[in-house]
Amino acid sequence: MHATDFCYFHRSTYYYHPIPMRGTSFALFTLLLLLACPDIGAQNPTSGLYFQPTAYDFGLIREEEGIVEYEFTLNNTTDRPVKIDSVQASCGCTATAWSLDTIAPSGKGFVKVNFDPSNRPGFFSKSITVKTDYPDDKYKSMSLMIKGKVRPISGPIVEAMPVRMGRLRFKHRVWNLGKVYTTPTAMVKEFQVYNDSDTLLTFIDSLSYAPAHVRVEAYPRQLAPKTMGIIRLHYDAKAKAEYGFMNESIQLVTDEAKEARKHITLYTTIEEYFPQQSNEVLREAPRAQLSSRRVDFREIDEGQVFHTSIELSNIGRSPLILRKVKPNCSCIRYRLANNQKTLQQGERVTMDLWFDTSGRRGNQQKSILIYTNDPREPVRKFILRGRIKASDKGEVVR
Repeated sequence: MHATDFCYFHRSTYYYHPIPMRGTSFALFTLLLLLACPDIGAQNPTSGLYFQPTAYDFGLIREEEGIVEYEFTLNNTTDRPVKIDSVQASCGCTATAWSLDTIAPSGKGFVKVNFDPSNRPGFFSKSITVKTDYPDDKYKSMSLMIKGKVRPISGPIVEAMPVRMGRLRFKHRVWNLGKVYTTPTAMVKEFQVYNDSDTLLTFIDSLSYAPAHVRVEAYPRQLAPKTMGIIRLHYDAKAKAEYGFMNESIQLVTDEAKEARKHITLYTTIEEYFPQQSNEVLREAPRAQLSSRRVDFREIDEGQVFHTSIELSNIGRSPLILRKVKPNCSCIRYRLANNQKTLQQGERVTMDLWFDTSGRRGNQQKSILIYTNDPREPVRKFILRGRIKASDKGEVVR
């Protein structure tokens, strides 16, 4: 094997392949190797500004087990403080978070990397570019890498994708997108489909339907017999301009003579997006506080309307904006004093809540989600719970 070939092989697969040599031959080979690979000693630096390690192998990942995560450590052994300016992943399937505060000399920072194996079978290798404010070009931009292999959900196609609509098979009738944030760009999620027939199947984009904030793409547009395809959803939560749980639907249309229209339900939970923020920024941010997180009404008669109230305060420095109040049941209504939705530092507002117990019996637990622009905890949950017993009465309980 040529020395340069050995060097490339060593770096790309991260293990050493021994070549049996003795005496003069070994010394000569070592010299050639060092000449051909002048940076071989710098692969894992231990001085300056450096990550250790710079690559991580997840090994075999089972698709059904979901997202995997690894945290890289950044060591600062220089004589000046350093800050991570940005972290950019090579594809949308890799999420990143990083230390936002300045890393002092002899201090440590981190870059956290997530990989979602959903609908990504086989080997993968992804790069992450880290940029810092260090004045020397040597440390301005550094690279990390993750790799591994995704083992897809196994078993017969009927078991893996049990839902059939026309000639297409799906894993589920309901596609759960999970949490979707109001990011500047739409979130992308992919779902597998399978052509369970012996003929070519074509998606007809012009007849398909989706809400205005959702864009649907089929890959490939023409799906060969007995092959897997992908439906890619672009969900723009910012354009939706709502918060909390959403139940929506899309319609896929194919060129089939029967059952050409396929209705899919989408579940999403929309929350506000906050970019990475330093401790200095967080100290100036709004901060919500509830006077109580739970009220137990113990036992009341069916048909009564239970009333309680809580206070929402802003103990932060910037204005607190109440984005949305969302009860999980139509049996609950609320009212804000003076309909006040913006609180300056130190201000508070009273929220009255009414729970109509009509038609309900037994143990009850209802929640009210309160959405604000507090970056530390943008969603606060208030719980009403107790027991309802049968009764012919109907009155307000305070």
